[in-house]
Amino acid sequence: TDIHLGQWINKEKRDGVVKIINNQQPDSVMITGDFLSYQTSNYLHELSDSLSNIKSCDGTFSVLGNHDYWTNAGDVKKALKKAGIVNLENDVYAIEKNNQKLQIAGVDSITVDMDDIGKVQRKLDYNYAAIMLAHEPDFSDTTAKYDPFILQLSGHSHGGQIEIPKIGTPVRGKNFMKYPLGEYKVGNMIQYTNRGIGTNAFWFKINSFNEITKIKLKCT
Repeated sequence: TDIHLGQWINKEKRDGVVKIINNQQPDSVMITGDFLSYQTSNYLHELSDSLSNIKSCDGTFSVLGNHDYWTNAGDVKKALKKAGIVNLENDVYAIEKNNQKLQIAGVDSITVDMDDIGKVQRKLDYNYAAIMLAHEPDFSDTTAKYDPFILQLSGHSHGGQIEIPKIGTPVRGKNFMKYPLGEYKVGNMIQYTNRGIGTNAFWFKINSFNEITKIKLKCT
């Protein structure tokens, strides 16, 4: 999540991220927005080139973040499509195996009022589990109201970019006040907020390391 191309993430760092992902031999890869910061034209071809090298058995899925909409969401969507990534715009995608189904849902950025949980809800199959991709973590209070969801994956906060031992992250903002970092239990669902790859506003992190999260799902 939160690559924020156009700042300090260069080609070498992007290729390194993709290599780490591929070394995990993932079934699926989830990317939860803010591919860009404030510019588009100089970086969108780089975005497609890097992300097209991700190897996942069952697909790579994404949602957009607020910065993607503040730049040019249409061009970001084109770049993702070119890279073979399924961008979920208030939509649901089903992975089916052995007569079972896992649903991957995604809402557009809450910060810019592009989310539509009603549209997602109408597409859900309540007989099977679902994972929600939402750029903003505090949206999990809404997601947890719907029974199929076992997990929400988010970014947006960058982990606060600063972590203080025994205190946590003092930097919180809109839509990441409640769930700024790591794992939380929200109702019957798990919320996981990833620290992200890039930064924004101030270009450094203190005790808050870049993160790629590996999650293993188990049947119960």
